[in-house]
Amino acid sequence: SYPAWSPDGKKIICTANYQNKQECEIWAISVDGRNNPERIISYPGIETEPSFSPDGKKVIFSCMKYDNYDLWEVDLYSNIWKQLTTHAGKDFC
Repeated sequence: SYPAWSPDGKKIICTANYQNKQECEIWAISVDGRNNPERIISYPGIETEPSFSPDGKKVIFSCMKYDNYDLWEVDLYSNIWKQLTTHAGKDFC
């Protein structure tokens, strides 16, 4: 669910539970269908509503990492996570 195009138009990212029915992770799929889906973001629980940054180097998504859904950013090259929201309400993209 929640598909989003990469800025270069070569990939689509989405939320899926390909490996574990209890967890949703962020996957990238080649638009040409030549490659298997690639898990790009994984954390226990549910990561959802992904969106690429305009340069395609980061992904913004919602994740319940600390008992509440907040917005997170992950750098796809370094795999460094940055929490973008912290208030008590649920934050979705």
